[in-house]
Amino acid sequence: MQAGTTSNPRFILVHEVTQSLFPVLVANLPAFPAVTGCDTTSQFSGHGKTLAWTTYTSHLHLFDSLGDNSEVFVIKLYDPTSHATSVNELRAEMFHHVDNPEKFPPKTIL
Repeated sequence: MQAGTTSNPRFILVHEVTQSLFPVLVANLPAFPAVTGCDTTSQFSGHGKTLAWTTYTSHLHLFDSLGDNSEVFVIKLYDPTSHATSVNELRAEMFHHVDNPEKFPPKTIL
């Protein structure tokens, strides 16, 4: 991968970087921008890549089966200490102590 500037180019050997990471992290890495935002996907309001990366690396198993565990990832992203089992349950918990509704996680569609 090319990085740097025109006058000072750098080349990063991606295969060497990925070899130093946990295999489960590398296997699930393509799902990360789909959930956290990229050029074509919006990110969660007020939750940038740094917090999402910290949550992701703390709970690698949540991306093993993204369709089944993406809701748990969102719960951990918004409240790591919550014992909620659904985003709607988390929203109900947050209703009592969050003053700005923009800080709530997105609603799930059933």
